[in-house]
Amino acid sequence: MIVRDFMVKTVMAVAPNTTVPEAARIMLANRVSALPVTGPAGELIGIVSERDLMRRAEIGTDKHSPWWLRSLVDRSDLAAAYTKAHALHVRDVMTREVTTVEEETPLDEIVDLFERHNIKRLPVLARGKLTGIISRFDLLRVVATIALPDRAIRPSDRDLKQQLLATLKAEGWWRGRDADILVQGGTAYLWGIVSSQQEREAARVIAERIPGIRGIKNHMAVAAEPTSAAASGREAELERSP
Repeated sequence: MIVRDFMVKTVMAVAPNTTVPEAARIMLANRVSALPVTGPAGELIGIVSERDLMRRAEIGTDKHSPWWLRSLVDRSDLAAAYTKAHALHVRDVMTREVTTVEEETPLDEIVDLFERHNIKRLPVLARGKLTGIISRFDLLRVVATIALPDRAIRPSDRDLKQQLLATLKAEGWWRGRDADILVQGGTAYLWGIVSSQQEREAARVIAERIPGIRGIKNHMAVAAEPTSAAASGREAELERSP
């Protein structure tokens, strides 16, 4: 999956001479939290977001440092903060160093950038021109379209067991010791010892995702936990199962 297939291609952008109040009105009218700022040729020169407009003199939210602290802060930093809070145009408040991606960027790299830079959206460029934008919301739309495993599929219990074991062994985190996995009547019975509770739950999730498995009985024990009770109940539960 790449960005081109899921990005928003109709992007509301503003010019650098757009006024700050007008930029805020555009954000509100279009229900967006940021606007790319583009030059006359469509090149991206910055982005203005709700964060850039939070510290404003008009609403009394500009920073007021005590006199003794002002004497310790670099004067250029104080001047920059004043400009940010009082400037009339987007060019003076926008963020100029913008992280961008290309249309062919894979979605997993997008998520890495979101997490690494703690941002919500990324402008998409093609040959230096703005062609779209992708946000966390767009990825949420992708998740919403994922189809769940088809429970109507009825493979044999043997095939289900083999698929479950193969999927577990393919995962680098799987360290299940003496794993005893059976499938009977479409229900997966998980016994054995795992290294952590997280590994136990991940094994359950793998079983849930396999089409044809209609139920899961997870008796896997974490290494530090006693295992005798789970082992002794194995035969009894299989006898009660349909």
